[in-house]
Amino acid sequence: MLDSPLVEIGLGLAFVFALFSLLVSAANEIIVALFKSRAVSLWDGIGMLLNGDDKLREAFFAHPLIQSLTPPKSWGGSITSDRRSGPSYIEARTFAVALLHLLKEPHQVLDAIEAELTRAITELRAGNTSGLGRVCTALGEFGKQMPDSPFGNDVRQQLQQLQQQLTDKNKPAAEMAQSVSDALQVLPERWRTALTESPAALVPGLEGTIKAIADDAAGNIEKFRLGIEHWFDEGMDIVSGWYKRWTQAIQLGLGLVLAIALNVDTVNIVQVLNANDELRRELAARAVYAGSESVQQRHGDGQDTSGIAPVSVPDAESQFQDIKTRLEQTGLPLGWENTKFGDYLDKHGLFAALGWILTALAASLGAPFWFDLLKKAANLRAAGPNPDEKKATRNAA
Repeated sequence: MLDSPLVEIGLGLAFVFALFSLLVSAANEIIVALFKSRAVSLWDGIGMLLNGDDKLREAFFAHPLIQSLTPPKSWGGSITSDRRSGPSYIEARTFAVALLHLLKEPHQVLDAIEAELTRAITELRAGNTSGLGRVCTALGEFGKQMPDSPFGNDVRQQLQQLQQQLTDKNKPAAEMAQSVSDALQVLPERWRTALTESPAALVPGLEGTIKAIADDAAGNIEKFRLGIEHWFDEGMDIVSGWYKRWTQAIQLGLGLVLAIALNVDTVNIVQVLNANDELRRELAARAVYAGSESVQQRHGDGQDTSGIAPVSVPDAESQFQDIKTRLEQTGLPLGWENTKFGDYLDKHGLFAALGWILTALAASLGAPFWFDLLKKAANLRAAGPNPDEKKATRNAA
């Protein structure tokens, strides 16, 4: 079945389209690296999450955690805008920690307070009062770390009151344990109130989102942070959709430009393969070989690179040249070395334009699509003829 001329032409075309799609992707990576497109998408996406608050977005990207992810400035760094000079990727946890810090929500301190009070309750209920000095010292340090805000002052006052109760030598350990337990139960509710007050003061409109996440966390600080991370991940899924649609549009334009520049004319390729049996069979064999899983893993072909970490300009240029060489080695009449543009148009007419457009449309499907098609063809060839084909062959004999 795979030995018919029509199938061999199809395999040859799929192989050419796969290589050409890789070439377009490499060219796209050069453009993305030069214009910092991923950084721009992330900047716009963070702005969307923060309800378009430019002031908070600028403060977020100026945060030390985010600044540590910012790549070194290139030769054009002095004229690069904030949208293009920032990082291209941010982990969800990093986003959550930086945002909570900007909202003046001392989640790490509250985590430590909760852990210390829980430990104190366990010790006091066991009648062990030897750790009271440690607890009081820790509460004093925690109070100093609370922000200068209504919530911070309230928690600081509560910690000071608890310190006084724990230093009362006439108070039984059981009563001290109850005092610690009461403080531990009140803390989450005050924390949730602060979560809605702080964003309301800093970012009008964001308090609804924060309040919903805080209500779902029900006073659990770790669960609240995970909720922020989940919110960020959902937002980045939307940003990824923007970026992929933009990439597809760019790749269609790039595909048309490169199809003309390299003269990758689908109509002419079909005609050449139909007339040249040896070239057709050779290209079909190379297509099946390229579709084998081991070869794809070795060369990294067929991988979707639209959402992964950015590639540097030199690496993208090297990939472009390597794939261009592989395309030229197919033996097909590509390029303009042996013909002039005007003469080619005179000979092929509108079919040349149609061939270039078909090549560009094929490239817009992406290399993963074509290599997956080749992989299926390789698996089918490896499986050999099916039982019906074998029976038909025997009957014909």
